[in-house]
Amino acid sequence: MKKYGVVIGTLLFLLAATGTNAQVYQSGDLATHIDAIIGTMPTAVGGGDYLQPALSSRQLWREIVDHILAGEYALAHTDALTKSYQVVIWTDTAIIPNPVHVVLERVPGATSRYWGTFVFNTAPKRQHLVIQSPHPIYDSNTGYQGIRMYRTTSARAFFISGTHRCNGTSYTPCDGTTSACSDGYEAYRYSDMAHVVDSTYQVTTEALLDNDPSLIIVQAHGFAQGTGDPDLVISNGTISRPTGTDYAASVAAAIEAIDGTLDAAVVHLNPGASDLWATNNTQGRLLNGSSEPCGTPAISATGRFVHVEQARVGLRDTAANWTKLANAVAAAIPVDASPVPGDIVAPGQGIAIVNTYANPFQGRTRVEFSVSRSGPVEMDVYDIAGRRVAHTEVGSYEAGVHNLEWNAEQLPAGTYILRLRQGDMSDSRRCLLLR
Repeated sequence: MKKYGVVIGTLLFLLAATGTNAQVYQSGDLATHIDAIIGTMPTAVGGGDYLQPALSSRQLWREIVDHILAGEYALAHTDALTKSYQVVIWTDTAIIPNPVHVVLERVPGATSRYWGTFVFNTAPKRQHLVIQSPHPIYDSNTGYQGIRMYRTTSARAFFISGTHRCNGTSYTPCDGTTSACSDGYEAYRYSDMAHVVDSTYQVTTEALLDNDPSLIIVQAHGFAQGTGDPDLVISNGTISRPTGTDYAASVAAAIEAIDGTLDAAVVHLNPGASDLWATNNTQGRLLNGSSEPCGTPAISATGRFVHVEQARVGLRDTAANWTKLANAVAAAIPVDASPVPGDIVAPGQGIAIVNTYANPFQGRTRVEFSVSRSGPVEMDVYDIAGRRVAHTEVGSYEAGVHNLEWNAEQLPAGTYILRLRQGDMSDSRRCLLLR
C-alpha cells in the first residue's frame, strides 16, 4: 500500500463518469423516496402491468444482485439498464450520520416489468436481517411500514414488490390458492411475490441466502381482524417449532412489551390461534430448507423466517403505529457484534474520526480525525468479516484536528472498517469502496 499523505482534491462523487451508463448518485430522505415509488405502483386487479420475467431475465437479475453483493455497482448498473432498471448509490440525509444505500429500482419513466424495488445497506448493524413487504398495496401501509422498519433496524436489505399482488393476468403453478383477487379461490398470480419462485423477489432472496446462510427474513403482512382474533398472528412458515432461535416468539414478546394492549399469537406455539401459518410462502419455504419451494412445504423450521400478520387498527393505521413492529424487531434481533477489536471512543476523547471525504469513494479518500494529546497514530483496515487487510503507522501528531489520505487502490470493492489508534484509544468508521 502506498504511503499516506494529505489529500488534495474534491469529493470523488464529482468524478463519476459521464454518459448513458454512468453510475447514479442521489441523496435525500430514503423513506420518502420509497414512499413515492409505492404511491405510483399499478393497483388495478388484472391490469397486466406486471411482466413475468423469463428464465434469461432471472439469470441476468441474479448476476445483477451478485454484483451488488460484491460491491461491483457499476457492473450491476450496466446490466440493470438493459431491463429498464438502475443501481442508485443513495445517501440518506434524514439520518445522522448519513448512511449509504444501494437501491435497485426501475428507471424513472419506465412503463414495463414492475419487478419491485430492492434496497441494500452498505453498513448494516444487523447484517443478517432482511425486511420484506410483498403486499404493500393489498396489505395496506405495509410498504411504508417496511422501509421504516429497515431503517430503524439498520437491516441488510429491504424488498418491496412492484405492483398490487393481483395485478398479473397469469397464474403460478406453485401450490396453494387465495381469495384475495376474486370472489372465489384461485391459484396465486405471478404478481404475488410471496407465493412465486419465478420472480426477481425470489431470485434476490436466493442470492442473499447463498451469500449468508444465517439470513433472517421478517415479512410484514396485514389481515382483516375478526371478532376474537389476536392483533398479530406470527408464524415461522411451517407447522413446526424451530430447531434454532425462535425469532417469531421473540418478536411477539417484544411487541407485547411495547404495547401491552396488543395480543400477539405465535401459531406454532398456539396452533388454535389462527390458520395463518404461511406454509405456502415461497421465501419462507426457501429459508426453512424446502427442496422445491414452489410445490413442497418445508418439513422443519429454522426459526429465521418471521411472517407477521397484523390487524389494521393499532398497527398499520398510522405512522406512529407502524413503528411498533419496527421497534419490536429491533428488540428481538440484536445488533451485530463489532468485527473490529478495541475500544471505540466518542469525539473529543483520545482520538476520533470526524469524517471521511468521500464515502463511498473510488480508490482514495480523505480521513479527518482529531486527537486530544500528542503521539503516534496507527491505522488498521478490516474487511466486513473482521479480517485485518492493512496496517500503517501514519505518523505522530500534536493535539488537534488533522487529515490523512487513505489509499485503497489495491483493495477490491466492498465495505471496510477503518480504525485509527493512538495508544490505548481508538475510533472506527465504516467505508464503502467502489470500483
